[in-house]
Amino acid sequence: MRNSAQRKSPNEFICVDYVQGRWRVSIGEHVFMETVESKVVFQFAGKLAKKEGLGVAFYLQELEDEASN
Repeated sequence: MRNSAQRKSPNEFICVDYVQGRWRVSIGEHVFMETVESKVVFQFAGKLAKKEGLGVAFYLQELEDEASN
């Protein structure tokens, strides 16, 4: 994990996205976790956000696309 002095920008955030049937947690280009278990991902993202002092952004476009089919 990075400490606050290593952050590139105050606008940096934790990204949670769903890609090709897998959930992914990342900051910038660094992927911390990738799994099919959504509950695990959301718990991990919350803990990481608290530790790093960052917000979390969720990208669920693929889920929305699947729901409309």
